[in-house]
Amino acid sequence: MDLLSTIATLIPRNRFKSFKGKNICDLVKKYYPSDFSQQDIYGLEQQLKPFVVDVSNNEELKYIPTLIDLCHCLVETGRDTIYNLIVRLLHLLVILPVSTASAERAFFKFKDR
Repeated sequence: MDLLSTIATLIPRNRFKSFKGKNICDLVKKYYPSDFSQQDIYGLEQQLKPFVVDVSNNEELKYIPTLIDLCHCLVETGRDTIYNLIVRLLHLLVILPVSTASAERAFFKFKDR
């Protein structure tokens, strides 16, 4: 739950209320240690600062309602190369509900046997 509530601060429509880059990086260390090296986490923290300013000042980005839409817009505007680590994190977050549900279904089937 802490992961989802902290990551929700990345959604531009929320106007980055209670956004803290350090909290996001701490959660990345905790939940995605094999997907982000220590250097990647440092780079992610450095990308988050200009990302918030860029998105807050851009009319086509600042009202995006979901992480999926944000990911699409970053790719469409070419910002995926600038914010490559943020896009990697967004991809992982977007598949989180699917992977969680798949694991729960598999466990439920195993339990019924």
